[in-house]
Amino acid sequence: PVSVGDPTGKTFKSHNIKVSGIIRGNDNVGAVMGRLTRGPSNPVGNLDFYNIKSSATVEGNNNVGGLFGMISVTGDSVFYWDYLVSENQRIFANGNNVGGIAGFVFTDAQNPWPPTDIKNLDYLAANNVEISGQSNIGGIFGYLYDMDGIVNIRQSYAGGNVTGNENVGGFIGYYILNVSDRIAN
Repeated sequence: PVSVGDPTGKTFKSHNIKVSGIIRGNDNVGAVMGRLTRGPSNPVGNLDFYNIKSSATVEGNNNVGGLFGMISVTGDSVFYWDYLVSENQRIFANGNNVGGIAGFVFTDAQNPWPPTDIKNLDYLAANNVEISGQSNIGGIFGYLYDMDGIVNIRQSYAGGNVTGNENVGGFIGYYILNVSDRIAN
């Protein structure tokens, strides 16, 4: 797993990445990153992901994603995600939280209203994917939890087969949202 921290509060960037092959693990498995965390000791900073594509087969138990297994962010930060593509992928899990882009995403700005924690997620695509697991299975996100920020998901698409036993969705398997969140095409 990859754990990223930035005590200076600067932006963490990942741009122009392509992944193929077979990626296997237990928990927190992704073609690009298994686990990315930002926590109370380094709460301020941005996550900037651009032009990331995967056609890899990804296999694991819990928190399994086509690009990211688990992303957990506590504290104010801004997400800039643009053009993240999972294409012709097979994503299999024996357990929970499985998605074409990310298996498990948790954000909690720990801030009173109005939020300064904003996630702009543009052009997320899971095309011709086969995704399976037990619970919280989605074409884009398996489990998406947004405590008190704003999530804007725009111009995104999921296509393929998504199967599981509980909380199964073509786009998001299980979503705990904030009143300000938006999903638009």
